[in-house]
Amino acid sequence: MSLDHEMSSQDEAPNASRRSFLKTAATVSTACLPGLVDNSQVRAESMQDELAYIEATEAIRQFKTGELSPVDLLKVQIARIEKYNPQINCITHRHFERALKSAEESAKRYRNGTARPLEGIPVAIKDENEVEGWQVTMGSLLLKDAEPSEEDAPIIDFLKNRARFSTSKQRFPNFTSGLIPRRDCGV
Repeated sequence: MSLDHEMSSQDEAPNASRRSFLKTAATVSTACLPGLVDNSQVRAESMQDELAYIEATEAIRQFKTGELSPVDLLKVQIARIEKYNPQINCITHRHFERALKSAEESAKRYRNGTARPLEGIPVAIKDENEVEGWQVTMGSLLLKDAEPSEEDAPIIDFLKNRARFSTSKQRFPNFTSGLIPRRDCGV
């Protein structure tokens, strides 16, 4: 078969997203293993994984209908950070308490009908952007003892005005050099 082979209608793959395929595969595999797997735990983890990858537009729709709370979405994301960050070390600073307070405020705004465009959407900030009260290290050990920022960067003001909240700081190449810092560098 040549690389420029055109698929016939019977060769075409069904129109399914990767996420829906994985969800179906997980459901089928657990159904085939009765008694060997705690299905309630698998279902709960599957639902959390699904929430961790929810699109912002869908999250906002569910916030508006009350199907989902910004607090619940944030808690799922915090759980994933806690679970995976020890291996990948991509989050340098955690601001979960502040984010949970913001998520509670967002939930109230949805209940009151005063939600702003990105209300309740959690965001991790790159460690190059100043957020008032947060330390900026630019991914460098040279700045590991830097004083907290006194004001927000313009992009942070823009996001705050649209009501997203920050959960954490993400790892950043050393002074934007493009050199990825080692996972164990401590910053």
